[in-house]
Amino acid sequence: MRKNKEVPAKKIHSRNLSVQRMLYVIAIMMVSLIFCSIMVSRAEILLDEIVCLLMVLGVLLVVATSAMVSARYFGYELYSGTSLKYAFFAILLHWILVFFCNYLPELYLPTFLIPFILLPFIGEEATLLIGIYDVMLLSVLEGKNLYFIFLQTTLLLAGTIIARMYRDYRDEKPATFLSVIIFCVAYFLPMIQHYLQYHGITLKVLLLVSIIALAETLLIVFVYPLLYRITGTEEETLLNTILSEDFGLREEISLFSKKDYSHAMKVSKYAAKAAKVAGCNVKVAEAGALYYRLPKVYGEDGMEYAVKVMENMCFPHDVIDIVYEYNAKYRKPSSPESALVHMIDQVITRIELMDHGVGDSSWNQNMVIYQTLNEITQNGLYDESGMSINQYLKARDYLLREDLKK
Repeated sequence: MRKNKEVPAKKIHSRNLSVQRMLYVIAIMMVSLIFCSIMVSRAEILLDEIVCLLMVLGVLLVVATSAMVSARYFGYELYSGTSLKYAFFAILLHWILVFFCNYLPELYLPTFLIPFILLPFIGEEATLLIGIYDVMLLSVLEGKNLYFIFLQTTLLLAGTIIARMYRDYRDEKPATFLSVIIFCVAYFLPMIQHYLQYHGITLKVLLLVSIIALAETLLIVFVYPLLYRITGTEEETLLNTILSEDFGLREEISLFSKKDYSHAMKVSKYAAKAAKVAGCNVKVAEAGALYYRLPKVYGEDGMEYAVKVMENMCFPHDVIDIVYEYNAKYRKPSSPESALVHMIDQVITRIELMDHGVGDSSWNQNMVIYQTLNEITQNGLYDESGMSINQYLKARDYLLREDLKK
């Protein structure tokens, strides 16, 4: 158990993308190439220039998607277990905006909004790569000067930094100073770009830039937090899916062993309740407990195969970690939820054995709980889990109050 410093958990991942994620990566590349091809084909540029622009896009897409997948692969993004579905739709929306930029005056270009659309779903590196390519593409297609490139790139960089800052406030009310910064950037940079290009500013331009800056600020303040909620919704939906009674993997466990399935259902039920009491992630603990014994279904090399199966089904990595840490055989629990599931599984297993006449006949539930948990803590199994002493005591006290024979 953690006494002072929390130990960061290591992540377990398969080496290859799941089929579902790979399809979305391919779809992202295809839709990008299609939109870019349409845009360059309508411009008055030479064929070899068109080919070069598309080749540059191809290289950037490989780098950008690699950065995006890597960020999710190692769990750096807000939610790393998604199927990349929303990343695809974010990039599609971005290309629609860029396409219509061909028909908009410079003051209306939504360059500042691009990071706020992309960053929640694909990460900073991929956002910057795609955004810089957008600016360069528009400058080539419309014959813009260096002032355009300089100011639009500055807008993009500022937007990316502010989007990252704003993300830190996603669970709170928007900070006033960030709203002011957003308005100032959206107002002054386009106005400076206009002045440098035309060497003059009219009252009409000042008023127009003010309205656009205000509209962008309001859009970011009220819409941007919703984009992060989408990623959370995807996580919740996925957890609800794998916990549903008709999910195929549950049936595999049931067909393999009714006894193991019944045990998994019981551990999952108590893990969810204990997680709520202890302040852990309820859904993660419930799902981790339900599939805790999944490796047994696949025989001798069951753990490796179970991890691959869960990755292909886009299981949240926190759940995969719990299953990988089954009985602390390959690794000690690396999260509070994993420690909680291990704790309850051990207690339930011991009670089931006692209930079937294995071991001391003169036993009671509380004695088994105390004895089991004392053995676990003495071995230091939860030292790297990040579970606090307070969480451990709350979970233990909950187990002492429950009738675990049901």
